Amino acid sequence: MTRAPATGALIGRAQALVRVTSLLAESRLVTLMGAGGVGKTRLALEVALSLAQTFPGGVFVCELSPLSQPDEVAGAVGAAFGPGAEHLPQFVAQQLGERPGLLLLDNCEHVLDGTRTVVESLLAGSPSLTILATSRERLRLPGELPWTLGGLAADDAAELLIVRARRHDASFTVTDANRGAVMEICERLDGIPLAIELAAARLAILPATAIAAMLDDALSLLSSDEMSPRQRTLRATLDWSCNLLSPKDQRALNRLSMFSGWFDIRAAATLLDVDEVGAVDEVAALRDRSLLVTDTEHDRPRFRLLEPVRQYAKERLERTGDAHQARRRHSEYVLYEAESLAPILIGVPGGQLAGIARFRGLLPDLRRAFAWALAHEPSWVTRIASATAWAWDIAGDLAEGERVLLDSLEADLDPRTATRILSGLALITDRLRGGGLSFAERAVAAGRAGGDRRDLGYALFLLGFGLRYAGRDDEADAAYDESTAIADECGDQLLRAWSETIRTLVPITEGGRTWDSHGGEAAIRRARLAHERGLKVALEFGDVHSASIATGNLATICFDLGDIPAARKHLGECLDLFAMHGNWTVGTRMLNIAATIAARSKRYREAVILAGAFRRISDLAGRREGADHPDVAQARAVVGPGLAAQLMAQGASLSIEEMFDLARVETTLDDAPAILTPRELEVARLVAAGLASKEIARRLNRSERTVDNHVQNALHKLGFRSRSQLGSWLARQGC
Repeated sequence: MTRAPATGALIGRAQALVRVTSLLAESRLVTLMGAGGVGKTRLALEVALSLAQTFPGGVFVCELSPLSQPDEVAGAVGAAFGPGAEHLPQFVAQQLGERPGLLLLDNCEHVLDGTRTVVESLLAGSPSLTILATSRERLRLPGELPWTLGGLAADDAAELLIVRARRHDASFTVTDANRGAVMEICERLDGIPLAIELAAARLAILPATAIAAMLDDALSLLSSDEMSPRQRTLRATLDWSCNLLSPKDQRALNRLSMFSGWFDIRAAATLLDVDEVGAVDEVAALRDRSLLVTDTEHDRPRFRLLEPVRQYAKERLERTGDAHQARRRHSEYVLYEAESLAPILIGVPGGQLAGIARFRGLLPDLRRAFAWALAHEPSWVTRIASATAWAWDIAGDLAEGERVLLDSLEADLDPRTATRILSGLALITDRLRGGGLSFAERAVAAGRAGGDRRDLGYALFLLGFGLRYAGRDDEADAAYDESTAIADECGDQLLRAWSETIRTLVPITEGGRTWDSHGGEAAIRRARLAHERGLKVALEFGDVHSASIATGNLATICFDLGDIPAARKHLGECLDLFAMHGNWTVGTRMLNIAATIAARSKRYREAVILAGAFRRISDLAGRREGADHPDVAQARAVVGPGLAAQLMAQGASLSIEEMFDLARVETTLDDAPAILTPRELEVARLVAAGLASKEIARRLNRSERTVDNHVQNALHKLGFRSRSQLGSWLARQGC
């Protein structure tokens, strides 16, 4: 080879090395593509080094980045093969003979025309030669196999960051305090090795948390004098790429930087002022130049600019006269998406989960579009707020939803828009801290003044809830009756189910009132039947959000009836539904229910840990918190104030996933004192110690299959999916 490969281990590229090597066995021309700084050169050199024995004719490296003109390529390639290579194809063919040889052409993108001419002539005149090219776009020659190198996976990116950081400061370590920031840095930089290495240099003078906080301006933050001139900063690397684009492609790149994350072809068409066919062409041009990544695993293929590329293109957009129009088009697209989402979130079978996913994906763009509309298009503000009024609650973004809806009240509202926005505020305000009655009253008034009848029905449902909470039972019943009548008039089965279900529950779970004052056990049984009917309707319509609330209520109802097995069953169903829609603000109640079930089963430690988790997640959700259930209060008294404080703190320190894993344990246990058999417990302890089944089998003198059976039985009994969950649970039990 005419150039030594880079030193140090090639981190995270083992599979890529195998893939490129296999492609070179299939074709005489392979082009390794990828964004600037993604590590094409480093990987190509490693591939070339690994294939030295495969190509006895020699491995030759030609670096093209110093060239400025296409007609300089032939001379540079000739120099790589040595003196006397004026007639390049003949010279190479004579030098190699029948011995296979490999030519690595590095950084072809800025001299593509000259590279194509030379490569075509070499392949035709030198049959023993194979060529590996690196470029930010393919060469577009017959027989070429292009392959794109992406960023590093999260763990590999973190490993690279740590290794490179220690070159600048040998004392650098990852701790519990900075681990999250380290992973955030790698994620925000899309695993691009150049960006990771530049960030590593900064870790010698700044803590990881500070760097993570500054990555909105990554282009200014990340630089180093130790790189080649065009790689000393991210900006220099991106200048190299973008200066090769046509004016049309530069405009497209700049405009698409308005999207904070993924976008589809329709979104691109809106931003670029073209039809969808034209958008496909423009997106493909950027994809061919490795400036965006694609995801074709969904029904709607989507695209995303790499984050450093997006920041760079956004800077360029701000320096042009096109920024205002790009923001308008971006906000117009967000408005269209928001209004297309609203109808499928409630009452459309099968639409809610997809709608929640789309809403969450839209959120970063929605924030920017809403802020722009506040300053430039007030009518768009109210339309966005009206379309998303219920989405904030369903997706669990309560505090942000409240701010958006309150901001929209500053504009002039027509009755229909006002009904929807005020209904959303009534619901969110009640979820957060109670007291949504005034918004519900205003929503009903707007609905009566000319709003949509169906919207009025939902406003009346919310009004009934608020009135019942305030102790105004007769007025609440009248609101529920009218809501049900409108549901029948509109054929809205879901609204009818909501009204009939919630009116049976609120009197005995809110405001400190009791079941006994409303009919005792008979009232509880009526509530159970109503919720079972409501749950059936919600599931038929694919309303997983309402279904999770109904199952949570059923768990509470069955608990109060003394039917603990049924309470556990419904708690498990609720956790399953929660896992589907991911709105953990709804799941806060599940932790409280799990704590009461654990306490009733005399699992006092677990009850107090769950109570601590419930308190913490309620704080995170910004939701009001009532007094402990009497059973939970008893559990705290049994363990004593000192241990109770420790256990509460332990529950509060869990991750959200761990909190709900702990709650799930309560869905599978019975009241028997022994959860696991002695043998299962023995095996579980060894699993928690990190031993594999083979080692456990050797220690216990059992077959590996028997050990695996014990592990699976323990996981099944505890409702866990992994050995790590089993180990965490054992640690919490003090086993």
